Amino acid sequence: MSLSLLPVIAAIVGLAVAARAVARLSGLSVLPLYIAAGFLLSRLVPGPPPEGMSDLLLLALAFLLFSGGLALNPARFRRTGLPRVATLAVAEVVILGSLAAALLWSTGFGPADVVQGAFAVAFSSTLLVTGLLARRGEQDVAHAAGRLALGFLLVQDVLAVVALAFMPPASLWGEGLSIVGPLLRLGALIVLGVLVWLLMRYALPWGLTALRRDPEDRNLLAFGLLFLSLVGVAALGVPAIVGPFLAGVALSPHPSNLLVRSVTRSVRDFFIPVFFVSLGFFLGPVEGVSIPLALALLALILIVKPLVVALLARASGSTLATSFETGLLAGQGSEFALAILLTAATEGAVSTSAFALLATVITLSLAVSALVPSRRLARALARRLPHETRRHYHSPHAHPKEGHVVILGAGSLGREVAARLEKQKVPTLIIDHDPRVAREVGTERSTIQGEGVDPRVLEHARAKEAEAVVALMGRPADNLHVLAHVDPAKAVIRVTSPEEAARAAEGGGTPVEVPAVLAEAILRKMDERAETPRS
Repeated sequence: MSLSLLPVIAAIVGLAVAARAVARLSGLSVLPLYIAAGFLLSRLVPGPPPEGMSDLLLLALAFLLFSGGLALNPARFRRTGLPRVATLAVAEVVILGSLAAALLWSTGFGPADVVQGAFAVAFSSTLLVTGLLARRGEQDVAHAAGRLALGFLLVQDVLAVVALAFMPPASLWGEGLSIVGPLLRLGALIVLGVLVWLLMRYALPWGLTALRRDPEDRNLLAFGLLFLSLVGVAALGVPAIVGPFLAGVALSPHPSNLLVRSVTRSVRDFFIPVFFVSLGFFLGPVEGVSIPLALALLALILIVKPLVVALLARASGSTLATSFETGLLAGQGSEFALAILLTAATEGAVSTSAFALLATVITLSLAVSALVPSRRLARALARRLPHETRRHYHSPHAHPKEGHVVILGAGSLGREVAARLEKQKVPTLIIDHDPRVAREVGTERSTIQGEGVDPRVLEHARAKEAEAVVALMGRPADNLHVLAHVDPAKAVIRVTSPEEAARAAEGGGTPVEVPAVLAEAILRKMDERAETPRS
């Protein structure tokens, strides 16, 4: 006899708490432990999953997709260059999807299963990558690898929305496949796109601005939009799971997005373990999966996909370290691929054997990818390959040979420092890892595209002959790492906390905490105003 849903939910939450405790004590990633906990629960609960369990899984997935949409503000990727990112994402989907489709077709799967396999292998996880970058404190930092990966995921998610909208039921596969259904869904998708644009441009800015003084009403508006999207999208004949993602994207450009995300984070943090433990629960009873085929698909996701993404990123002008890190960040299956798979299973558009195989592969790839130290591994790979400075961008301005200041990071602060030094006739050389930024800055002053923490790039910039090396990169750890490759007495390190300042000083560098400098300037200005007699 199967249990009712409420005790199962209680068991899911209890096992999630236990998984987090094990992760905290062992130092392991919690995601694989959530999935293992769900698998264990499936062995303890007799019979099929309780009624309503699939609805719980879809609700959790809907909220996670909503959170993913909130994090993917399209305006954030203008600096990366959307055409470049779109080309990279589409090329990766075509290459990996074709490889997966060929593998499944050769093993006897039908057209519908082959299409599902292509989605399972080609798409990557927005949830996992944004969570990893958020833990690093880099989700809103202009770093090339994270920005490129998030732009890449944004394009992939748009492709996934289109794929979901065009998913035909099983009766339409094979002979007699009609074009009418896909055309109707295309029309519905166009209507959705127009509605999202109108919401982003007019309705939501007005509503969120009007409610800016009342956070409770603002949060109700955001959650109301989430649940309305579930109902409204289904009414248009598009899978309901598309709605939450589009609702999140519609909210993402507004400044109140940060406040909404801060409130939804706790709810998202509840649904993450619910989703992955529930997923493990569904996979528990799965039997008959071909282990060799599952391993081959896993190899495509965990090994081939990162290499393909890295090669495409490198071909588009990214540095070796950025290319490898972007590839490693993309090396997993996707919650959107799971949404497509679950939708197909609900509509009978995928066989039972294919569902078991692909759900297992996607889940295992998410678990394994969470354990990969992408940044350290990317730098290790980059160090072991020949350094081709000829492939990096160099501005047409002559590089100074000595007596110059090397500035690492071409953000607004780096550009301002360079401009002020050059006004004082001090030659500067800027290094930035982003090819688009390097070309933009290179029209005005001497610039090299490269990783500021790469000793070979620093040698090329003649950092030893420089008067100073100013580290203003987006990652605080990178700024501190520079001390190992230059004369610490010449290093000026931007820090963001007293702890980082202490580490920079211990390494022999000169720490500059920008907030502290601004606070001192404000206090000086206040003192000057207080000392000035009023007329």
